[in-house]
Amino acid sequence: MNKRNNSSYVYRNSPVIILNAFNIIALIMVNAIYFITKYVEKSASKNQSNSSIIKNIGYWIKQILENKYATTILILLMLVTIALLFRYFFYWKNSNIVVDEETVYSNKIGLFFKNRKQVNIKNIANVNLKSGIFYRFLGVYNVTIDINSTETANEFDYSIVLPKREAHELADIISKAIQSDVKFENAEFDKKDDSSCDSENCSKEYAFTNKEFIIHLILNVSLINIVIFISGIISSFRSNYILLIIAFAYTIKYIIAEMNKSYNLHIKRFDEKITITYGFLSTNKFDIPIDKIIYAYTDQSFMAKIFGYKCILIDTIGLSNNENETGLISLYLKNDKLKHISSIILPEFYDNLILSSSVNKNDKLEEVSDTSNKASKKLLSRPFAAFYYYLIYLSTILIPIGILIYIPFRSLWILLGIVCIIILLSTFFYINGKMCIDKYNITSVKGVFTSKKSVMPIEQIEALKLEQNLFQKIFKLRSLVIYFRGGAFGKTLEVIQNFDEDVFNDIAEYYINGEKN
Repeated sequence: MNKRNNSSYVYRNSPVIILNAFNIIALIMVNAIYFITKYVEKSASKNQSNSSIIKNIGYWIKQILENKYATTILILLMLVTIALLFRYFFYWKNSNIVVDEETVYSNKIGLFFKNRKQVNIKNIANVNLKSGIFYRFLGVYNVTIDINSTETANEFDYSIVLPKREAHELADIISKAIQSDVKFENAEFDKKDDSSCDSENCSKEYAFTNKEFIIHLILNVSLINIVIFISGIISSFRSNYILLIIAFAYTIKYIIAEMNKSYNLHIKRFDEKITITYGFLSTNKFDIPIDKIIYAYTDQSFMAKIFGYKCILIDTIGLSNNENETGLISLYLKNDKLKHISSIILPEFYDNLILSSSVNKNDKLEEVSDTSNKASKKLLSRPFAAFYYYLIYLSTILIPIGILIYIPFRSLWILLGIVCIIILLSTFFYINGKMCIDKYNITSVKGVFTSKKSVMPIEQIEALKLEQNLFQKIFKLRSLVIYFRGGAFGKTLEVIQNFDEDVFNDIAEYYINGEKN
């Protein structure tokens, strides 16, 4: 890192970036040698057996050099190797990131391209430090700067490979510069930042144990995976091991993936940011400003719901657009421990995320939308009219299908089965959803066999859309579609369906005209 002047810092790619060329070259060489060997063996089989070709290296090389096809492949391979080395050399030599008082500049100049971009520091969503086995061995990190923009949520223009200390230094400078109360000239890297902090700025942290990770690993298994595994065991009793092999293969893949996403999870909370660190084969470190969190939510898998466990996650730009990236704030924990972690790591979301309780669907809306700072927020259930809506809506879809099935078989059991399915699905959709809208947040709860409770700050909403089809109009129902900047796909939407049509008037009025006096 070079300090260009008193108000800017210049970071250049580590020479390790050149080694990326050899990964591609090795892959090309393995494939090229394989095909050359097969081709030469085939063409030389008339004169000499394959076994003698393999033993006689001199004869084998001579055959390759005399073969026009093999020689052409080798020449092309050499040209590709040279081109890749030049490409990564120029990329290392001419690429850098410059940080000054208000702006981050990204300059990437390769052999055939030139890319220069800049972004205001306040528009940065988070900084991610990623290091796989190869990078960890060489002591470097891939630093990715995610921009708080829907259009650039999946772009990686603001990235650079740096030695470990410089990577932490860059992340620290940007994280401090994002904070509104920290001046840029004071946003310098301090190796003892965590240990020398005062009582107000010192971090609150929690490191999850291996025991907690194992519990999380078991409880995070989906219902479908459980069914596949049980089916594999049952089929093995009949000497059919295909399903069992598939189940074991998926289990191994699942364990490795979960270890990369949640093993060694360590959360730190500072005044204006959260730091998330985790990983096994590859490690990730995120610095996320609190005001860039799009929403937070608790999640329960099928197994977790049975045993009374929950985990907390957050979403922000760039947090889920790569494999092994996750917004976990906690692993699956019992409610008491979850309350403790939420209160110290995410106090802004604590009331809505942890303390919300249900309210009868016949209660008045004023009681539900109370904006006072009560310890317990109330959740509104769907009106019973929503059940009738689902009955009619599903009937228009499933009854014609049932009649088409009934015609060739002429069995009343088919029609009876369709009616039962309509009633069961209507009941499922009716009970699958609660919500609360207060002055600052929208809280939504979904799920029957699994559960997800989302707390969405109103200030993070990009757009709202109220929907009402013909059947909803008959039963005086409405759906609310909420658009956010999303972590995984650039834009995330949350759909809250089939509540009383008047429930969403206040949020629509607030979003359009601002807060009323």
